[in-house]
Amino acid sequence: MKSHLEFEAKTVELAIEKACIDLGVSKEELKYDIISYGSSGIFGIVGAKNAKIYAEKNITADSNRIVDEIFNDEPKSENKTEEAKPVDNEKLSEQTEEAIEEIDIDYDMLLNAGIETLEKIISLITDKANINTSVKDNSLFFDITCSDPSVLIGRKGRTLEAIDYLVEKILNKRQKNRIHSRIDVEGYLEKRKEKLISSALHLADKAKRLKKPMSMGEISFNDRRDVHMLLKKESGIKTRSVGNGHYKKLIIFPQNGNEEKKDAENK
Repeated sequence: MKSHLEFEAKTVELAIEKACIDLGVSKEELKYDIISYGSSGIFGIVGAKNAKIYAEKNITADSNRIVDEIFNDEPKSENKTEEAKPVDNEKLSEQTEEAIEEIDIDYDMLLNAGIETLEKIISLITDKANINTSVKDNSLFFDITCSDPSVLIGRKGRTLEAIDYLVEKILNKRQKNRIHSRIDVEGYLEKRKEKLISSALHLADKAKRLKKPMSMGEISFNDRRDVHMLLKKESGIKTRSVGNGHYKKLIIFPQNGNEEKKDAENK
């Protein structure tokens, strides 16, 4: 099954239409990056170049509908409930890491539900895969092996992150206490984490040497959490997330002596 490809046409809009037809999705379900807007050349003939886009199916589009379809056998309440307020996952994660409470969670039920959900999602993307599970620090881990890992990982790991988002959303519908899930495909997350740590330490050292803030660019919530916890132990720097949404910039700031002394006194 096709996952992500390059498409070209005379204009970006035509390239988008071509991608929608080829991938069998609507424009709202298409995720794309513009590689080139193209050019008309001289008199529209000599040197004319097509517009190019990189496109893939946006698995997060209409995620609530996907969740409901996967569990359409669940009874729906007739009473209207107040819409839940958005939760700051980053603050919640930091609080959880500082003090993890003993909570009553049926891990076997959640693991089975996670496997069932993953099998349904994976069947829409690629051939059948094997799923191994484990539990660590109140988090659920699902490790997937399949014949075509790249189709589940996606560009820069975005497809894998989208799958993780959907599974966690579904699992948290089944119980009161919030649970975190991490989904990996054949060790991809561990390899990416190694590169992330190397980059974070390099930029932290550079920030201290040059006395200037350094940016790691826009990275996911899980990656930001890993970097925050890693650099929390490093002296002479502070980290901060900037922006809105799931992907935010992570900035590494150098600290002067007075700031370090003040932080130490507050601990």
